[in-house]
Amino acid sequence: MTGQPDRRLRVTDLPWHPIILALAIVLTFWVDQPVSPLAGIRLVPGAAVVVAGLTALLWLVLRNRHRAGLIASAVIVVLWAKHGARFVASVLPRLDPWVAAVWLAVIGLAILIALRIVLRLARGASHSERTTKRLNLAAMVLLMATMASAALGGNLGTAILDIRAQNGTPQTAVASTEVTADGPDIFVFLLDMYPRADVLAERYGLDNTPFLAALDDRGFTVADDSRTAYAYTHLALPTFLHMDYMERIPSMRAVFEGKAPPRPDLRLAINQNPVFDFLRERGYAVSSVSSGFEDYTVRHVERFWDGGELNEFELQFLESTFLGDVLTAAAPDLASGHLRARIRSILQQAPSTADTTGAGSRLVFVHVPAPHTPIVFGPDGEPVIARLDSDFFQDRHVKLGLDPEGFTEAFRGEVTYLNTLVLDAIDGVLARSAEPPVILVLSDHGPSSGVSWDEIPRDEREPSVLRERIANLFAAYTPGKQDVFPDDVSLVNVFRHLFDAYFGTSLGTATPPVDGAHYVLP
Repeated sequence: MTGQPDRRLRVTDLPWHPIILALAIVLTFWVDQPVSPLAGIRLVPGAAVVVAGLTALLWLVLRNRHRAGLIASAVIVVLWAKHGARFVASVLPRLDPWVAAVWLAVIGLAILIALRIVLRLARGASHSERTTKRLNLAAMVLLMATMASAALGGNLGTAILDIRAQNGTPQTAVASTEVTADGPDIFVFLLDMYPRADVLAERYGLDNTPFLAALDDRGFTVADDSRTAYAYTHLALPTFLHMDYMERIPSMRAVFEGKAPPRPDLRLAINQNPVFDFLRERGYAVSSVSSGFEDYTVRHVERFWDGGELNEFELQFLESTFLGDVLTAAAPDLASGHLRARIRSILQQAPSTADTTGAGSRLVFVHVPAPHTPIVFGPDGEPVIARLDSDFFQDRHVKLGLDPEGFTEAFRGEVTYLNTLVLDAIDGVLARSAEPPVILVLSDHGPSSGVSWDEIPRDEREPSVLRERIANLFAAYTPGKQDVFPDDVSLVNVFRHLFDAYFGTSLGTATPPVDGAHYVLP
């Protein structure tokens, strides 16, 4: 009919703001993290699908798309309020002043728009197309501001590097196609926070002799005085892979000089390192089995495997919203169940990487997030429920709300069951390897059951508490070689000793820095 307005529904008339707002929230959380974008890739389509479904359902029930979109966005804002409050209180003060000013302006604009909408509702105003379009625009501005922040902060550049490097072309030395590796396969089982046997006996009352004897029966040499120079994974792991102390890692100099933030440089230092370069130059390919600890996950490899369980980044995102509280109330074992499944799948997957006939030599890095807290296994493998909260991955009983006795018993139980899983994985690797591989079973550091010693000045720390933290597990299977590692082997020197023994290098041992800022013990 002529003269009548066109009432056909256009794409721009739809309430896109709930979906755009959800994507902006996910991106905001990622900007503040040092992780690969691939760690949170499931959150993007997941958030979009869930929010789109919620909006469609409300539209169906209310028969008004504008009202449906408004309610959906309100639900998202309420769920995100928990993280929003934390962000304003903790993150903004750490940002550059101009970046913080941009965020404050965007937050202020969002609050003004929200107040305006509330006032309109109070006056009984209708949910018009004009309101929907304004909300779509405001959500898009928020998304663009977040993307700009990511670009200016260097996150996008690092993200591109991560995407290209995983299962593609690592940005360090590429595995040579002209050199055929004649060295043995190397398997590294890093058991996060696993203490040395004497510490287990003294502080946890656990006699670990059966496990060590089982390793000895399989041909392993167990170090009685092994130690790590650093008390945290984000410091111990780079030194392990760079074969030197943190202060001497070139990519970390700007961080130590206060010219760059530690993130994402620490993660890049873990992924781009001399150990991988050395082996790739000799024809090795590098494989990694994901621990789920995305701050430290080795992704810049030729083959990356992940079992699909929720990782640390995804769990932290859930916890940062009230949605995490709702899900945890409905399913208390949600987070701990995923962690339990991940630990099992990691150790079940490792042997399959040995069963690749004619694939050439490889380094397989297997980072197991156990017995690191939260404790999720009993001594016989029975589930232990750990509720998702802000301290879910804390490694101190004080933060976990446990008394020392409760933590000791729980930790002892998980170590007992973990031992059986590790032995099964080792047996699988040995059985499926065409040639005997080198196998290293070690930890990055020990636990801290006594006190929160990292909050105590270094010169006031008790030696026994320090020893618990830096006395790490170390056992090695070195076919064809004897006395490769000294009994007091330090994590920083492991690959130096290994390369000297198997490749004829003369790396020796690293000289400790005179006064390292993060250095704990020689």
